[in-house]
Amino acid sequence: MTTKESEIRNMIDCIHDMPQQDVDSMIELLDHGEWGVAFEILCSTLVQEKIPIDTAMFRKIEHIGRQMNFEEILWSGMIVQE
Repeated sequence: MTTKESEIRNMIDCIHDMPQQDVDSMIELLDHGEWGVAFEILCSTLVQEKIPIDTAMFRKIEHIGRQMNFEEILWSGMIVQE
């Protein structure tokens, strides 16, 4: 398991308000080494479902997104609560 894959799994485990179907899809993608797609779904779900995250989680998402060379728009619409 790669570090990014592990980080994404940990984020999925920490966010409890996501639809189960999205969680299942992300886990399946991670199981098949598609952690980039799983990360995109994670970000999209958080934005579309308006699921608030704390600042620490946002920073983790931003860090991984930048490491993976994703566009900032992927995480810029997230709701961050202090």
